Amino acid sequence: MLNASIKAVVEKVKPGCFHAFFEYEENKYLLLIDDSGDVSRGFRDSQSFYESVFMKKIYPAFSSEVQNKMGAYNVLINKDHNSGLKSLVTSIVKVKIKPLRDLYEHDVNVSLRESRIHGMSAQINVLIRQNATDEICNKVLTKLSEITPIISKIIGSDNIVLNANGQAPSYYVQPTNGAANEGDYHDDDTNPNWPSKTGNKSGGGRGNNPPSK
Repeated sequence: MLNASIKAVVEKVKPGCFHAFFEYEENKYLLLIDDSGDVSRGFRDSQSFYESVFMKKIYPAFSSEVQNKMGAYNVLINKDHNSGLKSLVTSIVKVKIKPLRDLYEHDVNVSLRESRIHGMSAQINVLIRQNATDEICNKVLTKLSEITPIISKIIGSDNIVLNANGQAPSYYVQPTNGAANEGDYHDDDTNPNWPSKTGNKSGGGRGNNPPSK
């Protein structure tokens, strides 16, 4: 059995680290969970630091042997069980909507919650950051609905909420007042000294007042 074989390879280097080998369509995932704290002691809240230290110090010791057994795969290293499941679900979501992500910029956020009554639940939010039409949002939701069975299998629950929303684009608003370089040729109703009574051009809004020092 592949899971047992890979586990034996990984745990020769890091006992208790192997969690699961997971395969979805053409994508393979090696899910590792290390909550010992000896990899990044003092930096346990920094996931990116944790991953980089693990990949430099521990992963090379078993990577080639695992690759011989699994072929090409994605490695997901996390500090606890829920973080591991979250990273796996997030990876699968990104792969599923990749054809749309190549056309439209998306942000993917996955949150997992565990309840004593309802068990594990997942909420998947996809934010489309441009061209956020209803048609695009519906295409993303359709893609997400196709992977709910595999997500249910991962989290052990059918309690899954899917959201795909668009972010309205922001536009540059042209100022309505006169351009600054048109200066003295515009009336300035707010300055009683406008226009200059000396015959010299004054800065807009200053009138005959002396320059500030």
